[in-house]
Amino acid sequence: MGSSRVPYVRMLAYWALALLLASCHPTDPTGRQGRVWVFAQADGDDLQMDVHLEAADGQVPGGARVWLTDPGGGLHLVSFDARSQSYRFEGWALSGTWRVEIDSLAAGRLNLDVPVVPLSSSPEVVSVQDGAGHRAESYEQLAASTPIRVEWRVVPGADEYLLEVLVSGVVVYSVKVGDVFAIIPGNTISASEEGTRVSLRVTASSSSGDLRFNRGYYSVSSSESRMFSFEAVP
Repeated sequence: MGSSRVPYVRMLAYWALALLLASCHPTDPTGRQGRVWVFAQADGDDLQMDVHLEAADGQVPGGARVWLTDPGGGLHLVSFDARSQSYRFEGWALSGTWRVEIDSLAAGRLNLDVPVVPLSSSPEVVSVQDGAGHRAESYEQLAASTPIRVEWRVVPGADEYLLEVLVSGVVVYSVKVGDVFAIIPGNTISASEEGTRVSLRVTASSSSGDLRFNRGYYSVSSSESRMFSFEAVP
């Protein structure tokens, strides 16, 4: 009877050791030991997507397999970019949901859905008028000492516009608004009696997710107007 207990005791010891090893080296099929967050930027028809991957120890694993499935079903294998410390994709900005999938020994298996909705048009400046009623679209010089009102066409899907005022290629004033017009305060532009060349640029944008990556992604789409120029006098 004593000899018959030996295999039984060995079996119990084997299972105890197996359970101990399993507790020391847990496997997580959901990939919760790592995390991923994605920054997607659509500029017109061009898309740049940075997939940031982090292992449980805070390190960035560069040997993971990362691939995207675009809204049309196309597969894209993404390479690691050492400068940005991310897996970077550059290509066409197809509208819809992009599927991000990751297989990494350090971070586990992860996946994330990222919406990309490029803007269908660009803003166009249609009216620039000073406080005295002079209009740049009528090729009149504008008085820089008065407020200057800039108006542009609406861009479907945009929720924010950035107006930039440039003199000699340098931005001297910028403002973000949620409407299709903005006011440049008086005396913002240092104009000369001979006339100072001023350029305007409007960038429309829309976004989803958030910069804190609470949803795991921040996706922004933008489109830029052509430069609109006029002459300003004091």
